[in-house]
Amino acid sequence: GGTFLSPCSALSSSAYWASQAAAQKTPACFLDRIKSAPWRGGLEPAVEVREPVELELIEGQFPEGLTGTLYRNGPGRVRIGLTQYGHWFDGDGFVTAACFDSRTKRLKFRSRFVKTDRYEAQAAAGGTDVPLAARGAWTQRGTKGPLQWLENILRIPTNPSNTNVVKFAGRLLSLAEGGLPIELDAETLETKNEFSFPSPSGEKLSSFCAAHSRIDPLTGNLIGFGLILGPGNPALNIFEADASTGAILRQNSHALPMTTFVHDMAFSRKYMVFFIPPWSADNTLPFLLGQRAFGDLFEWTAGQSTGKWHRGTTALIVDRSDFSRAELVEIPEAISLYHLINAFDEVGDKGEEGLRVTVAELRGSRTELEERFADMYSATFEASNECRPVEHTFRKMPGGSWEYESGWEVVPPPPNDAATSLPFELPDVNSACYGSPDLRYVYTNTLTGPASGFIDGIQRIDLLGVEKGSTDPWPVWYPGSGRYAGSPIFVPQPGSNKEDNGWVLTYVYDGNTHTSDLAVLDAQCIEKGPLALFRLPVHAPLSFHGTWVPAQSDVNPGQKPDLG
Repeated sequence: GGTFLSPCSALSSSAYWASQAAAQKTPACFLDRIKSAPWRGGLEPAVEVREPVELELIEGQFPEGLTGTLYRNGPGRVRIGLTQYGHWFDGDGFVTAACFDSRTKRLKFRSRFVKTDRYEAQAAAGGTDVPLAARGAWTQRGTKGPLQWLENILRIPTNPSNTNVVKFAGRLLSLAEGGLPIELDAETLETKNEFSFPSPSGEKLSSFCAAHSRIDPLTGNLIGFGLILGPGNPALNIFEADASTGAILRQNSHALPMTTFVHDMAFSRKYMVFFIPPWSADNTLPFLLGQRAFGDLFEWTAGQSTGKWHRGTTALIVDRSDFSRAELVEIPEAISLYHLINAFDEVGDKGEEGLRVTVAELRGSRTELEERFADMYSATFEASNECRPVEHTFRKMPGGSWEYESGWEVVPPPPNDAATSLPFELPDVNSACYGSPDLRYVYTNTLTGPASGFIDGIQRIDLLGVEKGSTDPWPVWYPGSGRYAGSPIFVPQPGSNKEDNGWVLTYVYDGNTHTSDLAVLDAQCIEKGPLALFRLPVHAPLSFHGTWVPAQSDVNPGQKPDLG
């Protein structure tokens, strides 16, 4: 359920998709599906902008003080000719860079595919009507048929490097779950090489590096994790890398209770926490034999028993002071999620330790969500396919073990209807406030109406509104019919110590013209619309995550905004 803001009627067709140009570039089987839901045009293969182009300011004024680069990463293509990849998450990584200069009031844009081994293999195969040249986590290599298993047997899925991008230790790194980070040139976006966090002693990362490895706002170090695959259930490797050199400082691995997919984590000052839903693959033999893609083996296994674990959702809580100390804690309800929002430590009435974790919890079926991801050109997303904000509490018992206490949905304060909390994904916060109990504001990519078919707006959630006595609704910005705002990135105002003093940046895909705009919103009043709107010469494909890199460091590690 939920109260939606706008009619958001999907256009039956649009000017561009009815044109001869569209018919020449997009095969008819995909074109017909895009005409019925214009947001799907954002899935079309991206066009590289290798040399910087200056973007036209079409609305508003250039924001004073906004100087730095917005980097974003996502699938630049999810099909090769007529052949779709097996999942949205298998698309080839495509990084965009928007460089703002408030001194000259100019914004320059570049974009490049990440030249992974799989991308180069496909390029070497030639053309768009050839079989897929590489195996992905959800995608089989070669031509469909009874002998396709021969092209996939014992092949490890390749790394699409398509999920996130971070600036760390002087390097721009492209991240995805299925491999090591890939270093890019921060100016040209040219692909350089894999990065394994090598230390002076020769130690390297002993696992993949997940896309949601995070920068600690106090130290600048990277707190990361990644899967270690092998016989039996995988292990989760947890590591910390030095902010100056990029070298591994420490790492430790922990066995997982099932073969599962761990996308995100949260950390407080003292602990890291991972939520492990019962989305698992119990029999991996068909994958090893090349008969099925690894991702196709996953099922929702809630209620099934595995050893001592009854398949609910499990939390892995790790002591940050010593990565070797970790505990699995069962959550009674089987919940699903991709993203965590924040975590913080607290002390109970009797002095016992507590941990609160806010997550973006899926409203409906994980199976139905994954079915949509597996065929995005035919998908329609509903409220049940998106998330709600839920806070979970854990308590440390006198014996030293953790127990789950409770969970509750965060809702707008009265007199606002709880249903004005819109279905969302891809949350972002002021990263300088991460891990604090006073973090208040979350910016989300929302589904503004039942006819939208895909997330298209931005909402600001106030986690502490009820506690602070606020009666304000959670504001929303909707960019207009046939236009789809992407995931938001919060950018702090230089020199400010107020949590929400800054901007929210988001690409807006225009299904009417098959182009994109870059919108700059005032983070304190996003509902007023863009302070500035810039027009791209091409479309920016629907993407996942990104980062803001200021021209000069505006917030030093250890300097925190005033959260009062």
